[in-house]
Amino acid sequence: MADAGKVLEDIDGFDKQKLRHVETEEKVVLPNKEVIEKEKTEKQLLQEIETPHSLKRTSTKEKNPLPTKEDIAAEKAIH
Repeated sequence: MADAGKVLEDIDGFDKQKLRHVETEEKVVLPNKEVIEKEKTEKQLLQEIETPHSLKRTSTKEKNPLPTKEDIAAEKAIH
């Protein structure tokens, strides 16, 4: 880190006449037609996904049930 005394000395010794005026140029980049269309389709898809009134209630069915006590006893009897 620079020495604080050196920094203050440099600030005091700075010549403001060395500064020059500049014009600020603002550049605005507008989206093209393809980008606008892509954003519209993405927005429409998100709206379709997020609308809850079009969703249906579902129920979960267990496809891989655990064995019952009788099944375990039958396997033990075989082995």
